[in-house]
Amino acid sequence: MDFSEFYKQNFERGYRFAYSYIKNEAAYDIVSDVFLRLLELGDEVDGNRVDSLFMTMVRNKCYDYLRHEVYKNAYTQQKGFADSISREDSTADVVEVRELRKAINGKLDELSDKEREVFVSVRLNGETYKAVAERLNITTRSVEYCLNKAQGIVCGHVSKLYDLAI
Repeated sequence: MDFSEFYKQNFERGYRFAYSYIKNEAAYDIVSDVFLRLLELGDEVDGNRVDSLFMTMVRNKCYDYLRHEVYKNAYTQQKGFADSISREDSTADVVEVRELRKAINGKLDELSDKEREVFVSVRLNGETYKAVAERLNITTRSVEYCLNKAQGIVCGHVSKLYDLAI
């Protein structure tokens, strides 16, 4: 596969496809990341399937980006809501929010060090799976596993805090 020729022929197509999901400049970064990954894979990529692999990778990166945005927005809303509740006069609400914060922190304490580090890095700090995997010297699959496990433990308590806003 001649990578430079493939890049010239497909960058615009990949960008338009990503932009149909993302609608901002992150679409350009996503397509660039996919091309970098394909370049890293090199000869491992079957030349007959590179087109479908490319578009699948772009789609999956878009889904990852959107999923992260949902978590980031939910966290921001929850944090803002919890901060606004703590400034209100209602003692019952303040006490309930404090109890939920303690419960969430308790659930974070139940996680192993690696699971807590992965959860905080990906969901709260916005790091990529790859960056976390490299920093912790684990595979991206391990990052996904730790994140799923941590979310199962923590998210029930986070949703209770979010339900207070309704």
